[in-house]
Order: sequence, then structure tokens, then C-alpha cells
Amino acid sequence: MAVFEAAEFPRFKIGESLLPNGNRVWREIGVWDKIEQAGFVRKEGAEFLSADGSFAVHNVFAQGLVPGRDYTYQVDRARFDQLLLEHAREQGAQVHQPARVERLEQRPDGWTLTTRGGERYEADFVLDASGRDSLLGRHLELQRDRLPYPKRIALYLHAVGVAREQTARGGNILITRLPAGWSWFIPVSEFRVSLGVVTTPEQLKAFDGSREAFFWQALRQSPQLAARLKNAEAVGDLHATADYTYSHTHFGDARYLLAGDAACFIDPVFSSGVYLAAESSFLAAQYLDRALRAQRPLRKQEARQYTRLLKSRVRVMRRLIENFYDDDGFAVFMNPSDRWQLFAAVNSVVGGCTELPWQLRWRYGLFNTICALNRRWRFIPRIGGKATASAVEEIETAKRF
Repeated sequence: MAVFEAAEFPRFKIGESLLPNGNRVWREIGVWDKIEQAGFVRKEGAEFLSADGSFAVHNVFAQGLVPGRDYTYQVDRARFDQLLLEHAREQGAQVHQPARVERLEQRPDGWTLTTRGGERYEADFVLDASGRDSLLGRHLELQRDRLPYPKRIALYLHAVGVAREQTARGGNILITRLPAGWSWFIPVSEFRVSLGVVTTPEQLKAFDGSREAFFWQALRQSPQLAARLKNAEAVGDLHATADYTYSHTHFGDARYLLAGDAACFIDPVFSSGVYLAAESSFLAAQYLDRALRAQRPLRKQEARQYTRLLKSRVRVMRRLIENFYDDDGFAVFMNPSDRWQLFAAVNSVVGGCTELPWQLRWRYGLFNTICALNRRWRFIPRIGGKATASAVEEIETAKRF
């Protein structure tokens, strides 16, 4: 197996918040002990705030419906990605870095890859984990699903001088719903936090000032965040990622599979990106291993099954994301109920449980039904403000995979 990594490490990258359901994958590939010993920030839950702080939800992963998902880690991606790459090398992978694949030529029995430096390599299969660049998606002009979500833009950076909880909760991710959208607050080390604001291009364009001014003003619209950020200083430049939601229609064929963001990406609000990347890569490796051992291409049924399994897990997170962005669904989310263990069920999904056993499936389905009913009859009042047309539209017109 050969790994082609385009970037030189270390490098800045977001996606720092892992989910506890992903710990299984790290254990399966033998890297969990290294993650545990790396000194990353322990993450025992996720917290959600309304803009004014009057509503708060604290998800403690150990209290989820599915046992054994008690904690995970917030990671500095520069160190974390290096750790994973070195582990792959130790397991026998040939690592080429920096090595950007510029050209792919498909043969009946595989591929010829050409790097920017002109080196050529032959491969039986390609597992595309190139992220939003989606190397194979562009090369093969793969069809994409039409997703009914408005365009959004994420602004983000690292900062120091930020106040944090000095308890076990200090490692939690904090998601705050803001008038301009929402924000994330992720402690990635003892002194550094990852800060992000997700908004719409229209709101950013209407702001009379720089992106940096918009970013800090949006964060300080929350009194709780403003207090934490009183002495904050940015580390490096402000980054932006726009129009990031997409999904390919099919995630594989006879000689390739798409994994992680190369296959699809919906939204960062519940930190599912790294988890789904790891889960899909682990699943893809099993299909490719069987095909390699049998010295055959992937069967059409296998490629379809891989796509179906991955899309079913993405769909679970989509429902949660849709409810977060809709004001009536958000009202239900921020008023959790212990009746029938509904909050424990949602807690498990927030922790990344996307392969739903029956006891979780029916409770999560009931939660989504309550959100839908609240949009019609509004028995739980909205938390400040009126739902935007786009927020309602993305729920009512959402087409399932």
C-alpha cells in the first residue's frame, strides 16, 4: 500500500474535535494507545448555548444511551495527522510526502498515477481521501447530489489568552448559536483554542468592515464568549472555507472508492467530519482487502453497498444538522427531555453513533418527529428571533439520500 500526501507536515488544519464513537476505529487499526499517550485534550462532552446564554445543553458522553463511548480527544491536527501518518508507515505503508497526484490514468486492471514531480506509479485500486479537493471526483467528473441547503461560509483561526473551565468540562467543545449563525470553541491544547464562526455569504457581504472584524464581533455577541475572549489573541491568519456542502451520488466503482470528505461533507456543527472520514476509510479498507485477496475488481454490488452504508450514516447526522439550523427544531434540541430516555439517545448521536441499534433508532426517530411536529404546531417556543426562510426550506425540501 502506498500513501500519497500532498502537504508538508506540520501544517494548520481544522477538524480538531473527535467523536467517541470513532474510538473503535482507532483501536481497530492499533493507534488508540498512541493517541491516549500523546497529551491531547480529553473531551468528555459537548455543550450548546443560545446566543444570550439563557438556554444551555450539556451532553456528557458517558450518559448516552449506547455504553462505552465515555470520552475522546480534542486534537491539534498538525500533531495528530503526523501521528497517523507515522503509524501507517510503521504498519508497512510506503509514504510519499510531499507528493501531489496531478494525473490519473485508468487502465482495465487499475490506475497509473503521476505526481507533480513527474514520478509514475501503478496501482490496482485508488482510495481517494483527498478531502474537498476530491481528486477522483474531478478527474472522472462524478455526479453530485443536489442538496437543499443554503450556501455557508466558515471563518476560523487559533487563539491564545482565552479563559477556559478549570474542570473536566474544560475539554468540551462549546457550540453557540449566534444572530450571525453559530460558533465553535475547541480547546486544542492547554493554552490554545480553535475558534470558528459559520455564517452565510449574504450576512458577511452586508457587514461594513473586514472579515476579521466580522469574526470577532460575531463571537462577542454572546456574553459568555465575550467574557472568555476578553484577552484573546489570534495565532496566525484568519482562514475561510466557503460553500462546503456537497455529496457525490456514488462513492465507488470497480477500481476506486471515495472516503471522508472526498465522498461528501455536510456541515461541521456536530464535528462528524473526522469520525466519518475514519469510519468510511476503515469500511473501504475491508472491501478493498477482500478484492485484493481474491485478485479481482470490486463488484458493482460491493460499490453500491459501500455507498449505501456510508450514506445511511451521513443521513443520521444530516437529520441532527437540519434540526439545529431550523429554529423550531433547535427549540426542541435545547429543551431536552429525559422521558423515554430521549436525551440519552440524542446524546449518543451527538457522540457519533450513526449505526443505530433498535433501542436508539426508535428514540432518535421520535426526537426527529417531535422536531417536525414543532415546526407545524410550535408547542415549544422558538429561542429568540424568527426562523429564516432558508432554514425552513432546507428542512421541508430536504431530499434523503
